[in-house]
Amino acid sequence: MAIAGGGLVGMSLAVALGRGDVAVTLVESSDGQKRHRAPGASAYDSRPIALSQSSRRILETLGVWQELGRSLTPITRIHVSDRGHFAFARMRAEDHGVDALGYVVGAAELGEALQAALANTQRVCVLRPAVVADVARQHSGAVTLSIGAQAESRLEDRPRAVHAQLMVLCDGGRSPLRAQLGIAVRERDYGQWAVTARVQPRLAHHGVAYERFTASGPLALLPMHAGACGLVWSMDASASERLMALDDDAFLAVLNEQFGTRLGAFLATGPRSAFAVRATSASQVVGERFAVIGNAANHLHPVAGQGLNLGLRDAAVLAETVCASVRAGVDPGDALVLARYAESRRADQKRVSAATDALVRLFSNRFAPLVAARGLGLLAFDLLAPVKRRFGRYAMGLGGRQSRLARGLLP
Repeated sequence: MAIAGGGLVGMSLAVALGRGDVAVTLVESSDGQKRHRAPGASAYDSRPIALSQSSRRILETLGVWQELGRSLTPITRIHVSDRGHFAFARMRAEDHGVDALGYVVGAAELGEALQAALANTQRVCVLRPAVVADVARQHSGAVTLSIGAQAESRLEDRPRAVHAQLMVLCDGGRSPLRAQLGIAVRERDYGQWAVTARVQPRLAHHGVAYERFTASGPLALLPMHAGACGLVWSMDASASERLMALDDDAFLAVLNEQFGTRLGAFLATGPRSAFAVRATSASQVVGERFAVIGNAANHLHPVAGQGLNLGLRDAAVLAETVCASVRAGVDPGDALVLARYAESRRADQKRVSAATDALVRLFSNRFAPLVAARGLGLLAFDLLAPVKRRFGRYAMGLGGRQSRLARGLLP
């Protein structure tokens, strides 16, 4: 196996395959080293990551969850509101028979825990910093990846080519390899940028996650350790530029005005970052000796925090499919094996992509009758326990068939 892209999903897949006794080479463009010596500095950004119950189970089975320790914050309740309107909806962990609806961790902490797991996993070779410069499929039942150097790095100590029975594209929403292989992409540009930061409220968050739909865009506040909250706030490009240009006091004043007083005033903020918000979907997730997973397959709007969770389920099912084929003496790059993987993931991918897109469209529309209707919808959701339970199961990744990793078994 060869994996192009060593982000959070790519590393998870590599660990899963290695622990399933499949040889794998991971090619990653970053060097994985800390850039600055400030506290918490990392090769990964500081975005808050919301992990579902199924993601917890996958990472627990891989031995990664245990390394996160105090970095994790349980989400005990979720509060959804529409700014300037009366309706709201709530979810509580105890109503779903779980200790938490999800968990929040920084991307930096999760990335470093996965790197540690990689270092302790046999049969995994990591090439970094390096890139896949070219791909060639051969008649001998293999795919050959030509390995190129990143800027300011050299290739003397690593192979110039990697041969594998199956290549996995896991190189992000703007996957260059996906384009190189001629895989068409359906793209929706929401015209938004997401501003992220860690902010400190005056009052304790008590494990409550907030999703507040404002006139400028959805504003999510996720509970984090040490009393902080992770902010993910989507808005149009010009608004994000203005927000990023403000000093900390002015930024917090805008946040206080838009969010309200449920957590008291916000007292401090960490560094801010911003990224363009687009949804992309690959027209095919398998082909001749390749599979596409994670953001390279389905890149979602961050409004529901489902992107990484969907990618981890991709990785878990692909690892299970590959390991089973290897144990049975079947070529893991065989077209029937890959078709079986694609079919097993289709419903989950479509459901999550469609639900996320619908949520953004519904709460971005300021048409008065629709605003009133969605208010009634929020109230109905809050009151109808069976609907809430069904929605909760899928949001936690517990709907449908569970992978071996999600059931506590190696692939």
